Amino acid sequence: IGTSGDNIHVHGTNADGTPIVWSIDITANGSIESGRGFLSLLFVIGGGVLLAVMGKYAFEQRKALE
Repeated sequence: IGTSGDNIHVHGTNADGTPIVWSIDITANGSIESGRGFLSLLFVIGGGVLLAVMGKYAFEQRKALE
C-alpha cells in the first residue's frame, strides 16, 4: 500500500501470480471511493433500513390492534 498525491495504490498479485496494482483517486467527486460518495451511500442505506424498521413496527402494531 502506498500513496502518491491524491491516489492510493495497493500492490499485489492475482490468482495466476501476475503483479497487479489497484489505484483509488480520493478526489473523484461522486465516486464511492471518495469520502462524499461513501457518506451519501451510507445515508441512503441507513435511511432505507430506518424506514423499513419503522414500517415493520407500524404494520405489527396495526395487526395487533385488530
